[in-house]
Amino acid sequence: MSKKNKNKPDIGKDHTIDSIIEETRYLSEQEKMAKEAAKLSSGPKMEEIYSNTSKEIRLTTQSPLDAVPDEEIESAPAPAEETDIPEEPDTLVTLTPEYDEDTKISEDIIDKVDSLTVHSIHLQDIDSIDIDLEDTPKEDKDSEKEAEGSDSLSNFERLFGKPKPIGAVQTVVSKVPVYQHESKVDKVHVRAGKFSAVVETEYKKYIASPNPVISQNVKPVEDEVTDDAQEKASPKSIASEVIGKVAGFFSSADEDENSFKEKTIQIEDYRSQHDAKSIMLEINSNIRKIFINGVFTGVLFLISLVLTIIGRASSHSTASAITFSIFNFITLLAAGWICRVTVINGITPLKKFKGNSDTGAAVATIATGLQSVISLFIPSNFFGGNQYLYATIAILALLLNCAGKLFMVMRVKDNFKFVTSKTSPAYAAKIYTNEDIARQLMSGTSSPGKPIVAYQHETEFMSDFLRLSYSPDPSEDMASKVAPVTLIFSLFVSVLYAIFSKDIIGAFSALAIISCVSVPVCDLLAVNLPLGKLCKDTLSKNAMISGYPAVRQFCDTRAVICQAKDLYPMDSITLNGVKAFTNNKVESAMLAAAAILREANNPMACVFDHVVASSKDKLPKVESVLYEDRLGLVGWVEGERILVGSKALLEKYAIPLPSEDFEDKHKKEGKLVTYLARSNEAVAMFVTTYDTTLRIAELLKRAEANGISLLVHTTDHNVTGEKIAEDFGIFYRSIKVLPTGLGNVCQEITSQKEDSSRAYLATRGSFLSMLRALCGCVKLRSNTSLAVVIQLIGIILGVLIVSTLSLFAGVGFLKNIEMLIFVAFWGGASLIAPSIQKP
Repeated sequence: MSKKNKNKPDIGKDHTIDSIIEETRYLSEQEKMAKEAAKLSSGPKMEEIYSNTSKEIRLTTQSPLDAVPDEEIESAPAPAEETDIPEEPDTLVTLTPEYDEDTKISEDIIDKVDSLTVHSIHLQDIDSIDIDLEDTPKEDKDSEKEAEGSDSLSNFERLFGKPKPIGAVQTVVSKVPVYQHESKVDKVHVRAGKFSAVVETEYKKYIASPNPVISQNVKPVEDEVTDDAQEKASPKSIASEVIGKVAGFFSSADEDENSFKEKTIQIEDYRSQHDAKSIMLEINSNIRKIFINGVFTGVLFLISLVLTIIGRASSHSTASAITFSIFNFITLLAAGWICRVTVINGITPLKKFKGNSDTGAAVATIATGLQSVISLFIPSNFFGGNQYLYATIAILALLLNCAGKLFMVMRVKDNFKFVTSKTSPAYAAKIYTNEDIARQLMSGTSSPGKPIVAYQHETEFMSDFLRLSYSPDPSEDMASKVAPVTLIFSLFVSVLYAIFSKDIIGAFSALAIISCVSVPVCDLLAVNLPLGKLCKDTLSKNAMISGYPAVRQFCDTRAVICQAKDLYPMDSITLNGVKAFTNNKVESAMLAAAAILREANNPMACVFDHVVASSKDKLPKVESVLYEDRLGLVGWVEGERILVGSKALLEKYAIPLPSEDFEDKHKKEGKLVTYLARSNEAVAMFVTTYDTTLRIAELLKRAEANGISLLVHTTDHNVTGEKIAEDFGIFYRSIKVLPTGLGNVCQEITSQKEDSSRAYLATRGSFLSMLRALCGCVKLRSNTSLAVVIQLIGIILGVLIVSTLSLFAGVGFLKNIEMLIFVAFWGGASLIAPSIQKP
């Protein structure tokens, strides 16, 4: 080696040594940080953190909405099981005045106090869904109710042929402690001629008492008090009573309705916990009766089908024709008697050229019944190949109608258990009504169309449950509009057949077969079967969808509001390392940081659980806290400024950082860095990892596929739209992390608590449960539309084909088994096609 080469320094060797030394230092530093993180992370999670001498709960690791003061916890009763129903209160409660006995109250002043005035409550059936339903003026509701007419039947009464469930008496406290009648009252009139046993008992106690004191009254409704002559002259009230008695044919003796009359009166809907027991009994009674009706109708359908097949295969002798005609008539008559409520309710609206979901089956039953009566006198015409009996198709329509109602009531029962359960708070889902702010919230997202934003908040009571549960769906609406038109068309074709072919008997056969193919046999089943499956799935995930009105309310949702902790729950954040920059009061600074993170509802608050648990000091009180977008939190604790956030936050407030910077290396490893500073000094650096779960990722992808974007409110600078998109594998424009101003708006509307909210969609507070239910509503709407279109196509094709063949080829060409297969095919198509795509 030359002298020149000997004097030249070995640069590569020096660089290798430096890199080894640097890596050693980094690993040593990592080991120290991991040990510090292990100290902070070990130990049990804190459930309650006290910050004052009274030990009042201020901050918890749970949701702030779940926090309950100690006084309420100690005085609260033990949660009841789902099947437990609260007992009814005593009918007589004596009020104790809160003022001296000598105090006099002016009646003129009392009458003018608006809060003491008893107003009548009017509720109307919900036929359409408005986004701002809670703010509908009372005058508009009254005018709509008057326009509908006082004698119109609700959907519940039409489906089951009886008034709505019996519940506890609705009471209001008297506006004065002592109530005195102006004159003796011997009678109390209520609608439909029913006398309230509760009012009667209350009044008897009053007139028998030497010093009458009444503190609980049945709310008077002036519109419902009518004269005896008007009640007797009302055919609608008489028909309603007859239908109610007919529907109770299959009810058991041990749960007779009379057993509740001593304690209850008629109610319109579920209005309090006192109504729960009677409503649940009524629902169970309906399930039992519909199930029995369905079993009997199914047996009759099988008998009719066997008779039809045997009649087609056997020899056509006179004796056999008479026998088959008699048995055909008996089976159809029995099916019509069992489903007489359906037949009566289906025929009744035709006098006003209207229909419902029962009209098609009712018309088919009557038309085939006329044909069956004729076959008793001329049996040879129907068993010699000239004409055929179509009673089997009508019985099938009645059977599927029962099945649809059964699925509907079973869904209502399961949902009612959720509504009446008090094991945990209920949260109602709603649509944000301020369209201008909603448009700002959705600005920059990929969701097109009207800005419809969903959110949820806590509520005390879910109202209008029965009305929403039994409200008609699009399939029922379609059937109600199609039935009168197809009836007129079938009568017209029958008359043409009688004129051209000069065959009156054949005209009745044409009327029967056209009426049968005009029935959307799966109108109730096509919606209630998938809706029931969706409700059962959501109930298992702690969410409730009351009925199709909820689907119609939320099917156009374009965005949903959530918190960062909903995507990154407490157990998904791991503390990997802690590096202290100073030894001066590090523990007190961490306590202050923990208080700020909890006050701001930051997901990172969970990593300080062990720090707070192991400290002898209590969590300090936070004077104020502010989140700066994408930077971090700025708070004041005990007169000192505390910063918890990114490096840019510390640079903004001119706080110097140590020369050693490990942030870049940690970011390359997929870890995130958070700095803590107190006053003007950097205290520590925290290295964390945010993990994701496959369950949340799949749900977010499903929401994206249904056109629903996420509006995320966060106080964690690490949670960004880009990070959420990368972690969960969704399009970055499907997520928007809200700026501070809009985030505060979302925080305000989601943290409010209402006394009562409409029971469209409810959860137990989980955002994932609400998101799953919203996705189901979006998908079910499209599936329902598909089912309606398929049924409509089947009806149109069936009517056109049958009418053409009967007029040009004769009714003998329309064989009963082939027609049964045709009707069953389109009914099955309306069930199978929508179920291919899961809601």
